[in-house]
Amino acid sequence: MHVYIGASLWPAAQDLASWMGAEVTLLADDSGVTPFDEACGRLWWRLAERFPEHPLPPACVSATVELRGLADLSHAMAAEDALNITRFLAGRGFIAEPAIAAPALKCEATPLAAVEHIKAPVPGVVVFLKEPGAKITAGEVVAEVINPLGPNVAERSYSLRATADGILFAHSADRFARPGRILAKIAGRSPLKAAGENLLTP
Repeated sequence: MHVYIGASLWPAAQDLASWMGAEVTLLADDSGVTPFDEACGRLWWRLAERFPEHPLPPACVSATVELRGLADLSHAMAAEDALNITRFLAGRGFIAEPAIAAPALKCEATPLAAVEHIKAPVPGVVVFLKEPGAKITAGEVVAEVINPLGPNVAERSYSLRATADGILFAHSADRFARPGRILAKIAGRSPLKAAGENLLTP
């Protein structure tokens, strides 16, 4: 479970991440592309930046909530997610339900620019050595790509290592790689990319 949200909406929107139980919360006002949440909210924080002499609060809480992976589905999980969305809406006064205090955040929010994209250097079959939710340290092997057509035995298994500490929050649903394909994503703390770059699918 992870959430993408505008940096300008943080920490005011932390109740959403709290209720959803997000294990990673990624902040960016401009991801370099135009995902749904930024298309809805970016106009308002840009207006606030342009006219600082006028109080222009955000007109909406726009976010993208990633409800885990393709295979992560059960009635119990869906029911819990729906209940938590309802509790968030009640806390904001959007629906007529009793409001209760949000649970503690599971993680600190980190910059979207600090996400490391682990890419395949060669084609082959992917073996993941770490699962989503794992804490990763710099230099640790996250996955291996087995390329049976490598020029020699020593080059038929490629270890893919993290370059920074972070949390592995996503990896490919299938096990086939092609050169340049994103296989895994790690949420770190220190930005790895400059403003204006494509931070979602570089």
